[in-house]
Amino acid sequence: MIFRPAEFRFPDVKERLYPETPDLPWHLEIGFGDGRFWTQQVQAEPANYLGVEISGVSLLKAEKKLRDAGIQNAILTKLHAEPLVQGVIPEGGLDRIYVNFPDPWPKHEHNRLLQVPFFELVSGRLKDGGEIWFTTDHEEYFQFALEQARQTELYELTQCEPPAAALQTKYALKWQDLGFDVYHVRFRAIKHKHIAPYQVFTEDDMPHSILVAGASPALTEFEKSVYRYGQRTVILLDVFRNLRNDGYVFLAHIEEEHLTQEVLVQVTPREDGTTLVKTAKFGSPLITEGVKLAVRSVTEYLKARGYQVTHTAY
Repeated sequence: MIFRPAEFRFPDVKERLYPETPDLPWHLEIGFGDGRFWTQQVQAEPANYLGVEISGVSLLKAEKKLRDAGIQNAILTKLHAEPLVQGVIPEGGLDRIYVNFPDPWPKHEHNRLLQVPFFELVSGRLKDGGEIWFTTDHEEYFQFALEQARQTELYELTQCEPPAAALQTKYALKWQDLGFDVYHVRFRAIKHKHIAPYQVFTEDDMPHSILVAGASPALTEFEKSVYRYGQRTVILLDVFRNLRNDGYVFLAHIEEEHLTQEVLVQVTPREDGTTLVKTAKFGSPLITEGVKLAVRSVTEYLKARGYQVTHTAY
C-alpha cells in the first residue's frame, strides 16, 4: 500500500498502520529500490514493513512486486528518510532498519545517510536491542559508517554475513557479477538519544493571512522571489490567475532540513472586500513550519505591492 506523507500521523503507531498484524515486529527499509529485498526477507522473518524511497519509479515497481507476492502488511512512501523517522516513528517503535547498498557519495561525504546525526536520531526510534542492518559493496563508506556509529557510543557493532535477501537485490547482483566484495554490519542500539518529533501541523493549524487590496491590486507581472528564514528557504516560482474567483495561485518551493516540498498558496478575494491567503490542499502537503513560511512569503510579496495585512496566522 502506498501512503502519501500526509496520510501518516506525526508520530504514528503500528497498531493503526497494521491493524491486522499489530503484534509483529516493525521493520523499516530505507531506499527499497524495486522492492525485491523485502519479498524475500519477509519469508525468513515475518514483520510489519515500512519502506521509504525518494524515487517515484521505484515506488511503483516495489508496490507491484509486493502486491504480486501477496504481502499485505507493507506500507511504501516517497519521502526522505530523516523526516519520516523523526516524524512518523514513535520513540522505541522500530525493531530493525535495513540500509542496502545506499549511494556512497564518494566525492560528497556530507550527503551520506549513515553519519552521526542519523545514528543519534534512529537510536531513539529503535527498541532496546533494535538494530540497523547495513550492507554495501563500498569499503570506504563501510569503514566511514563504522566510525560514525562508534563516535555516538550508542551501539554495539557486529560484522557478519549479510542476510541472503540482501545478496539478491539489483545492485548486489550487479556488484557481485563484477567481482566486488560485499560488507555487512549490524548496529545494535544499547543506548537511546531523545530527539523531539518532526513538527507537522494539522488542518486545524492551516496557515493563512487576511489582506485588504490597495489602490492597484492586480498583479500585472511576476518575478521569482527568494525568502530566507534561518535554515529554511522559500522560493516563489510562479503565479497563476484563478479564473473561477479572480484570485491568484502561487507556486512555492520550500526547503527545510531533510525535506523539500512544492505547494500551492491561494490568494482569494472575499465578499467582504478582504483577501484570504492560505495553503491549498492540492497534493496533500505536510503542514510544516516551512509551509507556514510559504504563506508568510506570499503575504510579504503582496504587502510589497500595495496590499495591507490585517490578520496573520502562521
